[in-house]
Amino acid sequence: MSEGYGQDVWCGDRLRTGRLARGIEGLGLAAYRRQITPRGMLRGNQESLNYGIDLSHYVGSLGVDLAVAALPGIIRAELSKDDRIANVEVVVTSESLPGGLARIRIVETITGYDSADSYELTLGVSTDGVELIGSRVIST
Repeated sequence: MSEGYGQDVWCGDRLRTGRLARGIEGLGLAAYRRQITPRGMLRGNQESLNYGIDLSHYVGSLGVDLAVAALPGIIRAELSKDDRIANVEVVVTSESLPGGLARIRIVETITGYDSADSYELTLGVSTDGVELIGSRVIST
């Protein structure tokens, strides 16, 4: 586990006070937060103003088909701003839900610098928001 990733309060599908995330898990959860935070919502310096993308906004703005095509590049570009992330593999597909609704399923494999492990995030995105379907450390 790399010490260079720091530690943070665990914040996946909900804030869990008293639980800390370290190493590649902390990096993966930071990537998740970056994707659910609308751009410009953080206060601070110029870097804070360029932090985040709101995935559900893209689905609402572009529609499912265009979002499936555009989101891999958008996600990679956003996550590459974090200098702890070496590589991100992104697979985006659409899913049909009951009642004729649709959502986008995003599977990301995040590799950090100075780590043999990767972190996998699986997200469900619709105009209603982002659902954290699953997350796990992949040990190599």
